[in-house]
Parts: sequence; structure tokens; C-alpha cells
Amino acid sequence: MPTIIDFKNKNWSLSFARLLQNNVMNFVKEKGECSVMLTGGRSAENLYKSWANYSGFKGLKNVTFYVGDERIVTTLHPKSNSAMIEKTLFSLGIPTNCKFRKVDCDCLDPIQIAVNYEKLLPKVVDVLLLSVGEDGHIASLFPHDDALKPSDRLFVPIRNKIEGFSRVSITPKYIRRATLVYVLAIGPSKSMSIKLAMMNPESIGEYPARLVLGSTWITNGLTD
Repeated sequence: MPTIIDFKNKNWSLSFARLLQNNVMNFVKEKGECSVMLTGGRSAENLYKSWANYSGFKGLKNVTFYVGDERIVTTLHPKSNSAMIEKTLFSLGIPTNCKFRKVDCDCLDPIQIAVNYEKLLPKVVDVLLLSVGEDGHIASLFPHDDALKPSDRLFVPIRNKIEGFSRVSITPKYIRRATLVYVLAIGPSKSMSIKLAMMNPESIGEYPARLVLGSTWITNGLTD
């Protein structure tokens, strides 16, 4: 069963930013550092804008940010998750003593891109952010994709082109390793995602969001 946090207000992004900030600071206090894996999507974009302007964000130290999935596009392409993150969360710059590990797509080879990025990943990510799509996809793990099959890999190329783009993504194995997982399910179009995920929880291939049924889902009861 998922844990549901429903902020029930238009300022959900600021409320969640406060919660994230506290989580990250607690990890830094306990471990001396924190790894945060970021997601894409409109809801994430709103969250990052709020977090960037939240008091204390610029004071974060020893945090390394990663990207959970990426389209194989140029660095400045409007569909790049990394570019979106830089324009929102890091619009005022990356906090001192923090790092942002972007996915390097320059070689345009999904297999090599995935191999290279996997080498940068921590064995376990402390805070993992995911967004759920209307079809139940998380990261770039879409229904019935080969990437959902058991594998030792942590980051892989995605077989099918979605919206015309090749992609790379974290794997189910890596998602299951994460210490703290939040799933954004913002707006009425996503309001059924939790119910759909719970209808047949073992059928992950049909609805990948079932991978994170034991995680914390963020809703707002309103449109985003």
C-alpha cells in the first residue's frame, strides 16, 4: 500500500519543496552527504521552481543531483530533462559544494550513454523523485518495455522510441534500491493512477508504476 501525502492546495509545490529540503538536510546530517535523483515532467518543473526559491536551498552542501531518465537530444534541446532542471532548480546556480550529474548525450548512442551514466551512479540513491504518466510509466519505463524485465543493469537504453525520441532510464532494480522514493501524481488526470496501480499490483509490465506501490505518492487534489 502506498503512503499518500495530499497537500490539497495550489501551493503543493512549495509544501513539497519544504519536505524535500528537510529530507535532504537529514541525510547530510546523518551521512555527511546526500544523493538526489530528479525526474522530468510539468509537475516536476513546478516543484523545482518552488524549491529553487525556497529559503535554505542555496545553502545546501554535499548534495549530488542525478537524472533518472533522459531523451537522447542535445544539451539545450527543449525536451531535455537536464536542460529543464538547469532552467528551474538551478536557475540561480547550483548550491556551493553540490554537484549536478547530467546525462551526456553527445555521442548519440543510447547503449554507450547508458553505460557511461551508470558508472556515475551511487549504488543506492538516497532520495528518488518519480513522476507517474497517465499510462502508468515512471522514469522512461513504459508499459511492456524490455527494460522492465529482470536485469543486473542500473541504467539502460529504452528499446521503443517515445514521441520520436530514443531514451535512457534507470531500471526497476535501481528503483527498488532507493532509500526514499516520492512519486508525483499531481492533477485530476493522474488521480486514478494510484487506484489503477492497486488493481493488479503484480502486473508491473502492464502498469510500471506498480513498482513503487510501497513508496510515498504526492497528490494535491487539484489540477496542476
